[in-house]
Amino acid sequence: MDVGSRLTMAAVCAASPVVQGFIGVALTGVALAACGEAGAASGGDGDATTEARSSPGALVRMDMRSRVGVLLDEIPAGPLRNAAARNALAQPDAFWIGRANRQIRLTTYRLVFRGSFTGQGPLPLPPPATWHVALTGRPHRATIDGHDLVVQGYDFHAFVVSDAASPGNVEPKLKKVGGTAQDVFVFPVDPELLFERTGYACMDELEFPPNSVFEENTWYYYDDTCTPSVDQGCHVTKTPTAACKDQVRDSVGREIATMHFERVAYDPAIAAAHRVGTVNPEAIAAGSVPDLRVVRTGLTDERAAVLRFFAPNACDLG
Repeated sequence: MDVGSRLTMAAVCAASPVVQGFIGVALTGVALAACGEAGAASGGDGDATTEARSSPGALVRMDMRSRVGVLLDEIPAGPLRNAAARNALAQPDAFWIGRANRQIRLTTYRLVFRGSFTGQGPLPLPPPATWHVALTGRPHRATIDGHDLVVQGYDFHAFVVSDAASPGNVEPKLKKVGGTAQDVFVFPVDPELLFERTGYACMDELEFPPNSVFEENTWYYYDDTCTPSVDQGCHVTKTPTAACKDQVRDSVGREIATMHFERVAYDPAIAAAHRVGTVNPEAIAAGSVPDLRVVRTGLTDERAAVLRFFAPNACDLG
């Protein structure tokens, strides 16, 4: 949350995962919901309370190193695949940064519903406009889990801006400056065509209606811990035969990456550079309602889909 934009809604913390997820994704990291076991922003131990009173806010830096790629397996081996590889190798940096952003976005579900995986509170991705992605090395052809890919490395970092108390409330390790935490993710090296390649294996539909998943919203449901077990509760529409990690390995190739979180010293300049949206001054004055305004781009973010119908014997290249 922004300084002065505290999301201290106990109702949100007590809500079902669907409600928490909607708020966490729709606000796209504008706030850290204080839903951890440590209690609301006004509670916690003496150290956290003292820091909350003495600091105007808090910064949590998120860092991750990963690789992203273009899968070549589906193109027949030989001249055609080699030509596709050369095409991928020749792509500009913007192509790889866009692909990296789509892989990073696959952390959304687990970071919003982090309490279900770590027992602590959510550490949602901040708005994409504040992400920093730097490519490492040059794209190259590689074999990963037996798959032929063109691969590019990258480093990601971003900052979550909040009030001083919330980081410690959602993750006790982040109560003080210098505190660190981490979550490990298993990604498809190539994040495109995820649903087409892996089906429901990685789609966590817990408490969502059947058939909620489609090709363009897989980032919202991606959960690399899903297994075919009915007891785990991931699957609603269809129960796959393989665990997500195995299906990703067999269909695309895995990239295992660690998201690092570090509570860093509050810097007003860094905070200002990573704020998105505006604070509601009327709410601050009233002191009785959340002082947030919706970041509307988080509600309208979509990728266009075009449906085309071809005759049985048609030969079309689109």
